[in-house]
Amino acid sequence: MRKNALKLLALLAVFSFIAVGCGDDDDSSSSSSSESSSSESSSSEEAAAEETAEECEIGPGVSDTEIKLGSSQPLTGNLAALGVQAEFALNATVNRINDGGGIAGRTISLTVQDDEFNPEKTVTNAQYFIDQVGVFGVWGSIGSAPTVAAIPLHDEAGIMTLFTCVL
Repeated sequence: MRKNALKLLALLAVFSFIAVGCGDDDDSSSSSSSESSSSESSSSEEAAAEETAEECEIGPGVSDTEIKLGSSQPLTGNLAALGVQAEFALNATVNRINDGGGIAGRTISLTVQDDEFNPEKTVTNAQYFIDQVGVFGVWGSIGSAPTVAAIPLHDEAGIMTLFTCVL
């Protein structure tokens, strides 16, 4: 129970950094206040606002309303019992977060794919998450061999590998 709570707190911390990273900076004008004068035109302020907006990229799988996650689990095969329980726990966590208002107003959506604890299928699932779903990260995969096989795809696509369970 304590491990799960720590994992949830770590996940919330990651998402909080994302949410805060693109927030408004009320102090942005204070650093240049000594150089600025009251005669600056509104067009230069608009240009600065556009530049700031361009710098703030939310990232793959994150919109103003949603954070998309994927999870590759052994839902069939020898470790199906573990994968089914992991899927249940992931969905319970997503529901709890969403019922509480999400993260920074964004709901979490989770797509789970069966990998049968097979690294090749985990890689196929990772490609699906990247190309078809457009996820922010892959969450809660089980096993070192499947996870290690998929990490290069995650890294190349710029998505996170979150909370793997090493067997």
